[in-house]
Amino acid sequence: MGYFTGAGTTKSSRDSNYVTPGHYIMRIESVRQKLNREDAAIFVIEMLPIHVIAKDLLEDNRQPGTMNGTPTFSNKKGVPCSHLISFTGPGKDMALPNIKAFAEVLVPGFAEAFGEMAIDPDTKEKYDVQERTLEGLVEEDGEFAQPLAGMLVEVIARSIVTQKSKKDFTKITYVQTLDDADLVRMEIMTQEQYDLLHPATDE
Repeated sequence: MGYFTGAGTTKSSRDSNYVTPGHYIMRIESVRQKLNREDAAIFVIEMLPIHVIAKDLLEDNRQPGTMNGTPTFSNKKGVPCSHLISFTGPGKDMALPNIKAFAEVLVPGFAEAFGEMAIDPDTKEKYDVQERTLEGLVEEDGEFAQPLAGMLVEVIARSIVTQKSKKDFTKITYVQTLDDADLVRMEIMTQEQYDLLHPATDE
């Protein structure tokens, strides 16, 4: 069984960890499934912050810029960062829901495919549409490799206190995808910069 088995019937979760608190516009660099130093399977979303909207998003009554007493700093513009989701350990049950929450924002039609099955034209076997979609996100080779690379997404990372352990935890929410026109509207990109990237063409 693959790590994405059951995707079509698993509810999503917008909570995750490993990104410092802040409100960002991120560019997706890659999405990979690999092993960490302990040979445990992880799902890695590699991103590049292109704009920091706000820093240090913490719950009330706690010192901004700290996590479990240790100083933290919001991700910096232009410095790559990663969101790691582990398939093992205490949070393993939330791995697939967290991945699905990411896909629901980044992949058009993914949420609507909940529970949907289809027939493989080659093998004539049924497959879970969401499971097959997630497998495609981490493809490294071929014409459709890394389909999300280059996409822009609004990300909110907020430090919360877990109910069981009472420790700080970074909750990540992928809010919406954006394009260059949105960046102009948000005054992150100038109209001149937009025009350079999108020159008018003569019809």
